Amino acid sequence: MNGFSELFWDASVEEMKQGYLHRAEDGEYVCLMCGETFETGVVYPSDGKWYDAAKFAAVHVEREHGSVFEFLLGQGKKMTGLTDLQRKLLHYIYYGYTDNEIVDAMDGGSTSTIRNHRFMLREKEKQAKVFLAIMSSIDGKSQKERKAEQMSRERRAKLKQEYLSTPKPMGIYQIRNVVSGKIFVGNSPNLTGKENSVMFQLRMGGHYNRELQQDYNQLGQENFVFEVVAQIKPRDEATQQEYLQELDEMLEMWLEELQPFGERGYNKKSK
Repeated sequence: MNGFSELFWDASVEEMKQGYLHRAEDGEYVCLMCGETFETGVVYPSDGKWYDAAKFAAVHVEREHGSVFEFLLGQGKKMTGLTDLQRKLLHYIYYGYTDNEIVDAMDGGSTSTIRNHRFMLREKEKQAKVFLAIMSSIDGKSQKERKAEQMSRERRAKLKQEYLSTPKPMGIYQIRNVVSGKIFVGNSPNLTGKENSVMFQLRMGGHYNRELQQDYNQLGQENFVFEVVAQIKPRDEATQQEYLQELDEMLEMWLEELQPFGERGYNKKSK
């Protein structure tokens, strides 16, 4: 990733550490590294187990992106403010190296030098905390503005409740390359959220389908469209698990119908 979205910068330090945040107004958890969303109330399967949205977000981060620490550390000096030497030291400190082991790993220096670097990093941490406190104190809002914000929060809470009580469109979607006609077919219990997440992933270069991502990078956003192929009608008696099972069955049927493989599409045939 060459840059971060506004969503990343709006996240708290703790949310950055865990790699995802809870977007309450949309009723979903969002991966800060690729934009994948996980809807509250939906149960997600993985390796024979079922997870709620919050736990599956953590599973997704670990499975798809590995160590959040390494991801953040790898962003370079422009984003972290750290020199290459400091980044190397933090890498070794994170994995529990002793001062002697760090000296050996870096093939030079002395333990006293390493201790001095540790001290300087701690000082940098303190400075960062003070700076965060200063910035959070810069408010300048009037009493009238604060009252308006309170009313806005109440309004957002009402809209959130209305959102959560509204059934989400579920079904089959395709991402179509308008130049070649190739398609990628998938399913989702929230087609609106899925459109936002997959197009975000493509823009950020993080979609898991490499062939689709490569064509997107080459041809540009204007040559790819997200289209709804089929939808499931909500039923009062149906459970989330039943919907997920139905979505999987629908996907198999549409894969058979559309054959989005090889020259016709980006999907991979199941072995």
